[in-house]
Amino acid sequence: MIGGLASAVGGLSLPFEVGVVLGVIAIIAVLFGIRESSPMPRSVQKEAKPHPIPWNTLGRWLVLNFGWMGLGGMYDATWSIYMDQLGASHIVIGLSWTLFALPYLLFNFLAGRLADKAAWRSRLIYGGALLNGIIVLLYVASDSPSVSIALSVLEAVSMSLIML
Repeated sequence: MIGGLASAVGGLSLPFEVGVVLGVIAIIAVLFGIRESSPMPRSVQKEAKPHPIPWNTLGRWLVLNFGWMGLGGMYDATWSIYMDQLGASHIVIGLSWTLFALPYLLFNFLAGRLADKAAWRSRLIYGGALLNGIIVLLYVASDSPSVSIALSVLEAVSMSLIML
């Protein structure tokens, strides 16, 4: 929604500029504002020592997220043009957005449940990123709207994993 409003107001480059601002805000939040997800009881808080920030791990997650957001922005901006170049009708292009959104929405619930197990979380995220990278490469080889739509359904699943 933010991208649609930004492009309507300021042209096709504005969604990317808004994305940069939102990305910087996210980095600042990660570096300075995020606390542990479950609050400690008050009796433990007084005795607890702060944990050092694992900069190596945090840096990898930031790079992974930045790469995903870049692909997501390009995807949003170019999908309709890409499908049009493959010969898809306007109805098929519109349907392709829905066929991406539904599995993304539905799989988020399952991915979230899988991520409840901390040991699985990083495997799921890295696996989703790997699957997403493979799918992006397959888009390049695709010359069929149907194949590209099928790939986008798989991409929705991979993005659900990345967003854990």
